[in-house]
Amino acid sequence: MAALNSPRVSPGNSLLAAIPEPEYERLLPDLQHVELTPGQVLYAPDEELQYTYFPINSVICLLALMENGANIGVGIIGKEGMVGLPLFLGSNTAPNQALVEIAGTAIKMRASVFRRVSEQPGFNSLLNLYTQAVLTQAAQAAAFNRLHTIRPGLANWLLSIHDRIGGDAFRITHELIATMMGVRRASVTTAS
Repeated sequence: MAALNSPRVSPGNSLLAAIPEPEYERLLPDLQHVELTPGQVLYAPDEELQYTYFPINSVICLLALMENGANIGVGIIGKEGMVGLPLFLGSNTAPNQALVEIAGTAIKMRASVFRRVSEQPGFNSLLNLYTQAVLTQAAQAAAFNRLHTIRPGLANWLLSIHDRIGGDAFRITHELIATMMGVRRASVTTAS
């Protein structure tokens, strides 16, 4: 733990790094580093959220699961944000599945602790701004996907992953890319 009068050690997650120092210091005992594996489900639709996750070098995708068994990616979260935003918005469950797309580390926090600390003025302001950013990204993604073909969509998706992990190399299957983009696997293979 960093001393109050020394430079703070970055937690590796931009949202956590932006929390005001006194609030962050109080939060430290409740943060736990975890390793996430590809394909790991952090929560399922309508399941009670037990934890929030703040990715460091992992990427988590949010999937909307359809009644016919199909699914489509509706969000990508990396080191810039967190998974578990419905807790901040007053819900105990989420409408989507949270699936680890790129393995790596994250910081997790119990949902009960998150609810309590999200009421602190500094963290609350950050979460309001983050919520606005998530809504803006969702609107932009919907417009982009409506107006572009698979090839530019794939390029956009790959750049989004690149930005979130801060590196050029990552392992992912065409199947998962197709799921995230809502297209057939063969379409991803052809576009790449």
